[in-house]
Amino acid sequence: MARRRAAGFSDQLHERLHRTDRPGVAEALDFSAIIADKRQQHLKGTREWVFDFVEKWRVDPESAKLFWLVGGGGTGKSVAAAELLVRLLGKENAAAWHFCKHTEPARSAP
Repeated sequence: MARRRAAGFSDQLHERLHRTDRPGVAEALDFSAIIADKRQQHLKGTREWVFDFVEKWRVDPESAKLFWLVGGGGTGKSVAAAELLVRLLGKENAAAWHFCKHTEPARSAP
């Protein structure tokens, strides 16, 4: 529960994302620990250009329907994505995420 809160997930949101009464829907992986860890690595005030860019993309009806954050290993994609995810949770949008981790096979093949 503490990891969920550190990740920015309320108990209600976590339950909505991970409930098991959804026939035909794949079980969601629980990324709470990774999100909490990556958010702790985020330095406040950094990467604001990414967040601004995504916010402009999110509200522009003419923008592409998919925003894909791409970069080399260790460039901060997961840190930015974790912070961005929490910033977007309360907004009206659809979001999907997957955090790959090379040391965990289940998380390396989205």
